[in-house]
Amino acid sequence: MTTDTEAAQPDLGGEEGCMACYRLREQMRQARETLDHDKVSKAAREARRHLAEVHLKAIVGA
Repeated sequence: MTTDTEAAQPDLGGEEGCMACYRLREQMRQARETLDHDKVSKAAREARRHLAEVHLKAIVGA
């Protein structure tokens, strides 16, 4: 039996998840360590873009 919360969650790649998400997470971590504002901004922008694409795919079902 699934709860409402579980039913509302889209399938975003199962247990292994999305490789782009792992890459973006690592890129963001490295950017924060350098304390370079430009690198952090770029990494955050890429992460937001990727999340928007994944969200759209989940809604459209593509």
